[in-house]
Amino acid sequence: MTCTEQRISALAQRFPTLRKGAPGLAPWDPEQLDQWGSSPGPSAGGRHAVRFVLAVWHDGAPWRSGPFNLVQAVRVWDDAHLEALRTWLQAPWLP
Repeated sequence: MTCTEQRISALAQRFPTLRKGAPGLAPWDPEQLDQWGSSPGPSAGGRHAVRFVLAVWHDGAPWRSGPFNLVQAVRVWDDAHLEALRTWLQAPWLP
């Protein structure tokens, strides 16, 4: 994995719903993660986590799981998911 792929994988694994079995995290495979995010598998919080990670990876891409919406995500995320977001916001990086 490249350094950028390692960083996005580490970011994704900060979200509890992704860490618990989302495919495509290690090794990094955004298409596989997107496919899972658009399936009935993840919870609403998980789907928003997928959308966030994919937006960091390639914002504006036509992801099947949909675009990331911060307001909608904050409404459903628990403290652990919000902490993952805060951690990234304090030290963001762009691939």
